[in-house]
Amino acid sequence: GGGGGGEEEEEVEGPPVTKVVLATGYVYSFPFLDETACGLTFEGERFVTPLYQHLMHAARPTLGFVGIPLAVPCPIPFFECQAAFLAEQWAKPDAALHGAEATARRQAWVAAMRDAVGSRDQDLHYTSTSARGPGTTSAWAYMRELLRATHATRPVDQAGDCWLERPSWEARLTTVEAVYADRGARYPKLPWEDDAYRRCEYTVDWASGTWSVDASRC
Repeated sequence: GGGGGGEEEEEVEGPPVTKVVLATGYVYSFPFLDETACGLTFEGERFVTPLYQHLMHAARPTLGFVGIPLAVPCPIPFFECQAAFLAEQWAKPDAALHGAEATARRQAWVAAMRDAVGSRDQDLHYTSTSARGPGTTSAWAYMRELLRATHATRPVDQAGDCWLERPSWEARLTTVEAVYADRGARYPKLPWEDDAYRRCEYTVDWASGTWSVDASRC
């Protein structure tokens, strides 16, 4: 304190610190792709552009990247939603996918995202459990946005035989989000505290969307 302009220090009890790991992030690299030929920017950067919805090349929409976003809370349903979006987009006629209007819409989305994050390029693909600043979004909101876009042209169909029409998408996602939130609430406040939450066992009834947790081993 003292008004000197420096940061206040807080003493925290715990075992002595022997090593410090600076989690400063990582840069993207795709050695099998030529940036110039593909019209991409990624080498040595903490972002990949121009990707519409963090996923699809804005100008070359048949080039997609599943798994680019950072801080993904539940990778499997996250990537599944991304795959569903790409599959629906790629099933469109060429004119609808490669048309000038569609291309302009994708490029405008990328430009808006770049403007929103400003100089913090590392935030361009940040999608955690909640938005943390301009240009960032909640992972759950992002997944639902992809599903809405998918079902806009491929509506849910109880009798449908296509996985894109699966009626349980939204309900399943809601259940996964609830379980994840419960687990998150059990995290220790300090890294060296007991990580008993890892010993919780969850039981889920996907049909009804109900779940329970056995914390007896915690």
